[in-house]
Amino acid sequence: MLSEPKVNGLRGAELAVYDLNASVDFYLKNWGLSEVGRSADRVYLRATGDEHHVITLHERPKAGLLAVNMAAQDSTTVDGLHAKTKAMGVEIVSAPAALAAEAGGGYGFELRTPEGHLIRISSDVARHRDVIADPTRPIKANHIVFNSPDIDNQMQFFLDMLGFKFSDFSGHMHFIRCSRNHHAVAIAKA
Repeated sequence: MLSEPKVNGLRGAELAVYDLNASVDFYLKNWGLSEVGRSADRVYLRATGDEHHVITLHERPKAGLLAVNMAAQDSTTVDGLHAKTKAMGVEIVSAPAALAAEAGGGYGFELRTPEGHLIRISSDVARHRDVIADPTRPIKANHIVFNSPDIDNQMQFFLDMLGFKFSDFSGHMHFIRCSRNHHAVAIAKA
């Protein structure tokens, strides 16, 4: 019996910022991230772990969350998640395809949550061999928080469509996981 396709980790987030250079400087100096790639309007920043990058900064006129990047085990899982979400009527933004080399390459697709958040699911993204042993700096992206007017519906999307598991509820937030970590996503009542 085949198991349901599911995501197995959080890669990171993509953020819109007003001033790209000032924002890069902030993440380098205050968070201890390192630049691993750049194009005209975006910069990729890594933590000390093996993930290619954990934050992508895009210069835009309005600041905010642009996308959340999730990991899948392999291209077969990516294709399975695409087929499953498409069959369930989820808004698909892009079909599975090769991803930009500057972002670590790999294979993936994009979809939107019921509240319109862009989720990119990918596999086979380049990994760093030089893991940095520095306990004062972030190792990886551990979790992301979504604010939602309907936290139950938003949580159910992650459970049903992406294979997350329920971890905990604090009275104000649902915590859900896609790996051994307590949670990769927290959904807070907006």
